[in-house]
Amino acid sequence: MTTPLARRTLLASSTALAVARPASARRTLDLKTPEDCLYAVVKLRGDLSGKMVYQWYTGMLSLLVPGKMPAPVARYQGIIRTTWTPQADGSFKYRTFDLGFYGDLETGRAVNTLVNPITGETVEPTDVRDGPVESVYSVNGVFRDGAKPDPTKTLSLPWVTANDQVWYGANLAFEYVNPLPPAQYPELSSTEKVMQRSIFTYKGRLSELEDDSTTSAPMETLMTVIATPHPWHKMGRIPGFGHIQTVSHKIARPEDAPPEVLDYIAKTMPDYLTAETPFIGAGNSFERYKRDRLGGS
Repeated sequence: MTTPLARRTLLASSTALAVARPASARRTLDLKTPEDCLYAVVKLRGDLSGKMVYQWYTGMLSLLVPGKMPAPVARYQGIIRTTWTPQADGSFKYRTFDLGFYGDLETGRAVNTLVNPITGETVEPTDVRDGPVESVYSVNGVFRDGAKPDPTKTLSLPWVTANDQVWYGANLAFEYVNPLPPAQYPELSSTEKVMQRSIFTYKGRLSELEDDSTTSAPMETLMTVIATPHPWHKMGRIPGFGHIQTVSHKIARPEDAPPEVLDYIAKTMPDYLTAETPFIGAGNSFERYKRDRLGGS
């Protein structure tokens, strides 16, 4: 029987060989095995060599209120930057940042004000800054936020294949006490808790994952988020939900993103794409709104 340490050594060796093998070299992946599962998820979502990967995403923010049609509010787009750094034990250290903004529905360009289509009120959007998010991906599973790896577990993801198409889904849900309770902030909040569920689909081609002449494969990501309306929506007196839908693609270089995205980054955070740590997360988006807009702590 192959020991966990031997499996990790084999995985690390196969990752290094992926760079050296000729273009004609191919492998056959069995995505039910933890070794091939890890290899595939890193190659699909990142780069096995540890090189930084960029994703441009674009989509739409809408507001959902009972009894009314979903109301589009703004374009939502930005760039995610991620590294998957190979470790000596065969695992990968995942580290990512996300800088996104809301813009005009037609042009996508960032705007200082928008009209809430439900209330008719002019509102001032905030951008989205997520990161650093860090995890360890290994044959024993995914371990987030500094959690200690558990050697008794096995990495398993819900891969689906259809001819050459391959994908898997994931979702993340959380809730926390609203830092802006509705009794104190009736225009900004309508619930005592903030809730969110994010649903992801990571999609690629099996043939590109099995091509050993490359360390990274093209990927398309679909994301849907259903969440408590953000304070800047000013939906406190109208219970409902915010809905975000995006599609993202790996891009070969940041310059492949649309001009409006590059313009926003250049004006807002010029070193975002190059700095090792472009920003440090400072609480959730409700806490950030309270601190930046209301002067609270």
